[in-house]
Amino acid sequence: PVIGSGDIRSPKDALDMLEQTGCDSIMIGRAVLGNPWIFNQVKDYFLKRRFAPVSAVERLSTTVEHIRGYCAEHGEKRAIGEMKKHVGWYIKGFPGAADLRGKVNRSDSIRELEDAAKAAFGVF
Repeated sequence: PVIGSGDIRSPKDALDMLEQTGCDSIMIGRAVLGNPWIFNQVKDYFLKRRFAPVSAVERLSTTVEHIRGYCAEHGEKRAIGEMKKHVGWYIKGFPGAADLRGKVNRSDSIRELEDAAKAAFGVF
């Protein structure tokens, strides 16, 4: 089997890869960073030729759930260090995200990480 990989950043990219190359399947890499919904979106696009966008509320909910889950599993100190990059990926593309990434990277607590995410998604 031939697996198509590279430059798949959207559901349309995934379908284009299959149609243009004739590959047997696709592999999604960096596009999943901060965007775990891409898999369901690709599936929906393949089946229905459309997919639902992800709301800011859902993005925030997933970000906070990810922060809290990682903290519960590994402790706050480790979670703060590891989750900074993840929060940065989740907020990418939102207004003011560049400035907020600075706030994320200066965060010393889980609360500060969550507050930065809330600000990015317009909840704060």
